Amino acid sequence: FDAAINHLTNFIFLAAQEWSVSADTPIIAKINENWEIIEIGKLHEKVGDGGKVKVVAFDFDGRFKEVDGKVWYHGKKKILKIKCAKGHEIKCTPSHSIYVYSNGKVVEKKAGELTIEDWIVIPRVLNLGEEMEKSIRLEEITDCIEASGYVKTKYSMHTLPQLLVFTPTFLSLLGWFTSEGCTCYDAQRGNYIIQFSLGIHEESFAKEIARGLQEVFGLEPFIYKNLEKSVIYVKLNDKAVYNIFSKLCGSTSREKTVPSLLFNSGKELFLYYLRSLFSGDGCIHLEKRGEKLEVRVELKTVSENLAVGVCYLLRKFGIIASIERDEAFKIVISGRENLEAFHNSIGFLQEERNAILRKYLSEKKDEGRKLYKLVENTDLAAVKVLEVKEIGYDDVYDIEAPPFQNFVGGFNPVCFHNSGAMAVSSFDLL
Repeated sequence: FDAAINHLTNFIFLAAQEWSVSADTPIIAKINENWEIIEIGKLHEKVGDGGKVKVVAFDFDGRFKEVDGKVWYHGKKKILKIKCAKGHEIKCTPSHSIYVYSNGKVVEKKAGELTIEDWIVIPRVLNLGEEMEKSIRLEEITDCIEASGYVKTKYSMHTLPQLLVFTPTFLSLLGWFTSEGCTCYDAQRGNYIIQFSLGIHEESFAKEIARGLQEVFGLEPFIYKNLEKSVIYVKLNDKAVYNIFSKLCGSTSREKTVPSLLFNSGKELFLYYLRSLFSGDGCIHLEKRGEKLEVRVELKTVSENLAVGVCYLLRKFGIIASIERDEAFKIVISGRENLEAFHNSIGFLQEERNAILRKYLSEKKDEGRKLYKLVENTDLAAVKVLEVKEIGYDDVYDIEAPPFQNFVGGFNPVCFHNSGAMAVSSFDLL
């Protein structure tokens, strides 16, 4: 690996230099032994100034590692917004150092000096270290009265498993709920309902969801069709299950989020979540460009948290997705490398969609990358800067993360330079 980080040796970064990111910048951090995506300002509220967390940083070989970090607040400062290709975005102070890829090297450049000729360094593959969690105790997500293998919750007439094991069935249910589910309270009857709504042609999926609910929770939902609306519903009336799905995934479409437990489990498990999610809310978009047919896998959501979380999950498979914004957020997987990784590692439950991908991949030639570059022999890539502009003032924060002096965050993940108070930067990537 011949890319190098050109650092100033033994240089002391002081808080007065204002090298920080905006309060609403999402980062991936481990708090109380659990990974989650959280805005850096909210993280600071949780742990306090100088509070300890774990973050992800790339090492001297360009591979991601889990490292210890401390969160610092640096006051209210001027903010630049840096828009990059594929929906990557940075909001930071003008003097904050940014990693850019130039002439085969990873080097630093101040945000205020960036131009549309620069390429910002991002994670290509995101490794979150050891992934050990395989279950969650029910009392962590809903109140329990007793525990003895099975538990009785104060919300339910039924007993439920004490441990919710991360089985493919359970994670598939979370994916289906994120894409097609909601919770609703029937005040007249006092019912707490979890509901999945699918197209009338998706009866096989409705039956699969019903079987999954019975397998995981031991409760039997009911299925009914509304022919007038061409919809088939799967419903379950149980307050404990209602609370479980609401807390893990969010209740409404705007509140939907990737369950944080997925960042603490291996990708051999959470692929079932992504497969159900894309099978529900995703699609294959075909577009004719001259004589060429372009194929994209798309997922649309009105939830910013969900869009961000899905892009971070996909990065664990080496899939660099785009986020497009309109009245909603659209996650787009395009390009041969990304589509091939999606097809081979995740795919759809609808075989006809998988067949379209296979046909396209068998015929498409590798025409190179236009929107991003790979930093060879590392876990890093780079995306082109599209725009740099001032957007006002905001509270700014930073994470001190020695010895590698960087951490991962942003709307669609990027690699942030560590410029925390009194941190020392003194290494080269060889």
